[in-house]
Formats: sequence, structure tokens, C-alpha cells
Amino acid sequence: MASRAAALGCWERLGTPTIRPTAELAEELCLGEGRTNHNFIATLPSGVSLFVRIGEDLPSYGVSRRKEHAAARAAADAGLGPQVVHAEPDALVCELLRGRPLTAAQLREACGTPAPPDDLLRLVAAAVRALHACPPPDELGGASGWVPADVRRWLGLAEERGFSRLPLVAEGRELLAAVEEAAGPVTGAPTFCHFDLLPDNFVRDGERLWLIDYEYAATGQPLVDLAILSMGCELTPSADARLLAAYFEKEVDDDLLRKFAALRLLACFRETLWGVVAEVSGTSALSMAEAVAYTDKNYAAFKTARDAFFSS
Repeated sequence: MASRAAALGCWERLGTPTIRPTAELAEELCLGEGRTNHNFIATLPSGVSLFVRIGEDLPSYGVSRRKEHAAARAAADAGLGPQVVHAEPDALVCELLRGRPLTAAQLREACGTPAPPDDLLRLVAAAVRALHACPPPDELGGASGWVPADVRRWLGLAEERGFSRLPLVAEGRELLAAVEEAAGPVTGAPTFCHFDLLPDNFVRDGERLWLIDYEYAATGQPLVDLAILSMGCELTPSADARLLAAYFEKEVDDDLLRKFAALRLLACFRETLWGVVAEVSGTSALSMAEAVAYTDKNYAAFKTARDAFFSS
């Protein structure tokens, strides 16, 4: 993959770079490794460094690089994501952000601070709110209901491949129906959603907060995006209330919190299904052992969320 990164057409214009896997700079830049792509840092003769992502379409996940690139450009144009320098069907080159990715611990602390909102929580809420206000690129597909299109796709693939190592798939359709009933009617129009708002997809540079990694971007319901953020940070119900209050810029009522709890369960289900798809398709960058471990870890979190939701 390093040879592919070195062969991109933009280097004729920008100069021949030095290509290094992000793993070699992980400690310096606090970067993780991609689960569905290969990431590199390209340093130009001028000394400027760029972020290079190499990855093909992943039909099992519904990942389209054309859609990802369109979403990345739209976010950059809105001042929310890094500038896109170059794109090819299997490659994306962006400016390298010099900030640091957030951690779940940082976000838990921010959401645990009583009003007025913590500065970090205020930045996170403003960035997500701004993304949801952006006109979605024409290339993005999605769903108008609560359940993102990728959840139904992943569940269908798991059913088709006969996944039975865990009871997750067998109970999946019933769970989705229960979530939709608990969440109630959808009243808002679908918006530009990130759908992978894990902590390390936020990069902070002083008072500036960036959103990165638009592989799963689609149109959908903003509350689901926030539920994915809550799930990834393992927020408590009281922290969820502060997150929502910061996003909506007002206190939220118990009805919304109950709805959000259902959507957070949906987010846990979705993250577990991601691991299931890694197991049955073999198309992620994880080894089979890593995929199984990822599924099991998230299934444990899903069971905890499910038991808490249905017992409340």
C-alpha cells in the first residue's frame, strides 16, 4: 500500500514525498490505524506533511470512496474538516492537522461538568451542530427513519452468511422494531450525518475542533449521530443529558432522554454488527482474531445497554 501512496498523480505537481505509515508516527501524532483502510504521512520536499488514506470500496460495509470523498470535501468547504488536496478512486490526500484527537476520557469529563457547558463540550456540540446544518452532498445516500441504512445492510449480510456465534443477529429484527417504537415517530428531516463520531474522529487544535474520517457519512437523523458519540464515549445518562443540552442549547426533557436511550442502544447494536461484518466478510483491516475480539467487546456493551434499557 505504501507503493500505491507513492504513485499518486498529485506528486508530479507537489514534489516527490517521503511516505511513512502512520504507525511509525503514532506516538508523535496520536494517530490510530485504520480499520478499513491504510494510512500514511507524506512529507513533501517543502517540509509540508499531508495525510494519505488508501482504501477501496467496501460493498459489505456499504463504504463508497466516491461518497466519502464528497463528504470530506463538503466538510472542508464548511470549515469542519481538513482541506482535500487530491483524490483518486482509491485514495484521498488531505492536509495534516496538527491538533490532537480527543479521547473518550476527555469527553466523559467534559460531559460530566455541570452547567455552564465545559469549553470542550461546547466545541464538540457546535461542531456536530454545524455538520448537521451543512447541505449534504448529492452523492450521499441514507435513510429518513431512525435506523441508518448501514444497520439494515449489515444485519442482512449477517443473516445471509448465517452468523450464529452470538444471538445478536437472531434477535436483530425484533430489536430494531423495539427501538423504532421507543423512539417514536420521526419528526425531523434527514441531515448530513457523520455516523462514526468516535472520540478520535474529533481533532482539537486550541480553540478549533475538526471532524475527520467520513467513510460512513450519510443522510440521517442527527440524534442517531449523537447516540453514536455517546456510545463511543461510554457516557452515563446524566452525561447524555448534558451532551444533548449543549447540542440543543437548552435543557432537554425526560421524553427526549428516553428516546435518546433507545437510539444509544441502536448505536451499540450497530457497532457490534460492524464486528460481525468484519468476521463474515473478511474485508476490514482486522485479522479474524481481532474481528472476533472487537465483536465480543461491543456485544458485551450492547447487552449491558439492552438490559438497562428494557429494565427501565
